[in-house]
Amino acid sequence: MPHLSLSHLADKYGPIIYLKLGEVPTVVVSSAKMAKEVMKTHDLALSSRPQIFSAKHLFYDCTDVVFSPYGAYWRQIRKICILELLSATRVQSYSFVREEEVARLVHRVAEFYPGTTDLTKMLGMYANDVLCRIAFGRDFSAGGDYDWCGFQKMLEEYQVLLGGFSIGISSLPWNLYTTSLGEKDHKDLVDVLLDIQKNGSIEMPLTMDNIKAIILVSEQYLCTML
Repeated sequence: MPHLSLSHLADKYGPIIYLKLGEVPTVVVSSAKMAKEVMKTHDLALSSRPQIFSAKHLFYDCTDVVFSPYGAYWRQIRKICILELLSATRVQSYSFVREEEVARLVHRVAEFYPGTTDLTKMLGMYANDVLCRIAFGRDFSAGGDYDWCGFQKMLEEYQVLLGGFSIGISSLPWNLYTTSLGEKDHKDLVDVLLDIQKNGSIEMPLTMDNIKAIILVSEQYLCTML
């Protein structure tokens, strides 16, 4: 894994390292003190992210909040994430989802008693069910074993591609359907972003690719709260 390799280099050479990743000059910081210098003291000078090949394709030409260049668009989507998607109130509003999925996890584990249980698979299903219900309003495992395996494989490939410097695909043919499936009692993250897009209340209109890129990053952030 790249982060482990960089950690080993930091142990050997110190908390700040200059590397050449192919033709790309790269500075790696690996301590709290150096991270503060980069992310707080000199944050404006170092605020933009490199537009690496994998991010360009996986995040729709780097229009997500992580890899988007610093500027008006980045400030706008950061504001949307903080105020609309990842606020304390919004996260707390999905507490019932986490509680229900924990109960389902316990039930799944109990079904295998007294036999063996694949906890890696069980916990993976729990995490992905929570994320999918929050982001898309449906269970990750709702489609049965076939869809579950296909989606899990896609997530694993996504993680591998995100860590790479070059990927051999020109686009990800995902479709985001806006056809109404009936009124919902509770809005998922896609609903919130589509409402913002429809209302036209922001300075820079959101495209469908912008929405998909923001959702991808929001899901990664939500993983830290499970």
